[in-house]
Amino acid sequence: MPFDSYRRDLELSDFADEQLRDKRTKQRTQVEKEVRRDWQLLQPIASSMASRRKHTIRCHGLC
Repeated sequence: MPFDSYRRDLELSDFADEQLRDKRTKQRTQVEKEVRRDWQLLQPIASSMASRRKHTIRCHGLC
């Protein structure tokens, strides 16, 4: 009988590991979505800053 108890504990442990893995995967995909959204929001700002920087280098702030 101790073997059956050990096997049942292993099955429960595997189930708990799987649940934890699922939870981490969901959290990771949520973070990836947020990062992607933030990057898309910041992209136009970074682009305009880069073009302003290029203009300043060419014009030296004289205009």
